[in-house]
Amino acid sequence: MLTEKLIGPDLDWHVAQIEKMPVKIIDGKCIYVGRVNTWANAGSLKGILTGQKFNPSTRHGIGGLIMDREFIGTAKWIGQDEWTACYENGTRAWGPTRLVAAMRCFVMHHRGWQVSEVDPAGTKVEMQIY
Repeated sequence: MLTEKLIGPDLDWHVAQIEKMPVKIIDGKCIYVGRVNTWANAGSLKGILTGQKFNPSTRHGIGGLIMDREFIGTAKWIGQDEWTACYENGTRAWGPTRLVAAMRCFVMHHRGWQVSEVDPAGTKVEMQIY
């Protein structure tokens, strides 16, 4: 699967794999299935509760944290329909929204232009218990 085509729960699932967040796709949504850490720092991805959607490609509260931490810049050029996102080293991706472009860029930077198919059941997840 091409990274530039990822969107929705599939894109969120790939971001979760890089973040080592245990997720499953349930009813077309990427859902966090890890353990709750009551000591999570404010602004930490570790503060996501079991059963919550893990949706960095549509929720700035998650995707924005990743963008800030990774120094992913975004822009929408005049006359363009899509957003562009890039790392300082040149990894670049496009998307219909700022967060989609940034999360595609994040996946591309860590996994390359082509990624494995999504595993909805989460059996491939390299779980990291917090």
